[in-house]
Amino acid sequence: AFLDGDSAAPDPEQTEVIIVGTGNQHNLLPSHITAELQTSGIGIEAMSTRAAARTYNILMAEGRRVIAALLPLEPIK
Repeated sequence: AFLDGDSAAPDPEQTEVIIVGTGNQHNLLPSHITAELQTSGIGIEAMSTRAAARTYNILMAEGRRVIAALLPLEPIK
């Protein structure tokens, strides 16, 4: 895996899907961002950061070309 130094860094041009972790809550992304990515053939999904981390790990284990952008979690009060 890339993080283990066994392979090169992922090429953004080869990305299948981008997962965005939006913190504690699921928040929708602006449609002008998602539409442009989907038009170029890249899927984009937004979900809570915990769900995004789990989904990223599953997709990586399947050998999918995935990138994750994870926003930090806020302390629960």
